[in-house]
Amino acid sequence: APITQLLEAWIPQLTSKTQNLTPFQLENIDFIEKCLVCPPGYPNKIIFCLDSALKNNAKNLLALLKPQLDQQLIRVGGENDGGYVMLSPRFLPFEKVLSFGISNYSPWDLEIAEMGFVVHQWDGTISAPPDKHSNLVFHNHNVTGCAEPVDGSKNLAQILQDCDCVNSTELLLQIDIEGAEWMFFSEMENHDLLKFNQIIGEFHNLNVLDDAEFAQQRAVFEKINETHEAVYIHSNNYCDYYFFDDFSYFPDTIEITFVRRDYTSKIPRVDGFTQLNYPNLAELPDPKFIFWGGGLVSDWEALRGFKFKVQHPVLGYWRLL
Repeated sequence: APITQLLEAWIPQLTSKTQNLTPFQLENIDFIEKCLVCPPGYPNKIIFCLDSALKNNAKNLLALLKPQLDQQLIRVGGENDGGYVMLSPRFLPFEKVLSFGISNYSPWDLEIAEMGFVVHQWDGTISAPPDKHSNLVFHNHNVTGCAEPVDGSKNLAQILQDCDCVNSTELLLQIDIEGAEWMFFSEMENHDLLKFNQIIGEFHNLNVLDDAEFAQQRAVFEKINETHEAVYIHSNNYCDYYFFDDFSYFPDTIEITFVRRDYTSKIPRVDGFTQLNYPNLAELPDPKFIFWGGGLVSDWEALRGFKFKVQHPVLGYWRLL
């Protein structure tokens, strides 16, 4: 059936049969509906994945990343894409800031610089930074995890040397390098991870469908978890989404803030959502993770049994697996 006919039949039927839809269910239904009808140029693709093993892999990964901190968080860099949630520097001070992946828009860097911190910006894809400030230091190199970088790239050892941070132990890292983060962290030793008291990262291309690749990505989070703990997680609403048979979901791009464990052990812990969440793309709703106990709890039980495969006229196909 055409998408519009499917939605007209599906969502009213769901609503009429279910008297107890939660706000999260309604928000996420709205998200799917808007993804289906968004115009060309939007990357969002919905992938229905009915393999219970793949669903368990996704939920087990999210269990590693369940945040348990809310009280000391602030949002820096604005409400939409380019803004990040982090632990306040009033609580967690840092010596210098390394920002990997600048592009042509980096409001987070500028706001941190305006707080009085030196921000070393690294990006080889642009010739000049988007903002000028006395605390912004731009380096025209890409970031890599390779021991012997190719021309135009530098690894962490070289970066620390260039930024005079070799002996630093209270650094702040912001990293958004479009998928290169997996090799970067895979090659990183624990003693280097410990140099950063806070890591704010966007993790791309999480591939639930490829067991080997997903296992490698999980290993990166397991490594970071040895020294740091997730205090914030947010699903990017400008990416592909996997929906499982109970209509729980898993995005292929997530934003996570990690804080070193010697700090998280001193902070009052709270469960629940921060009020600092905003959608990366303002035109689309902002789906929310629901955590309970060890991991993600589905808010899609009301949709159980709706299994179908459709053709999207703009975004291409949905896959039923």
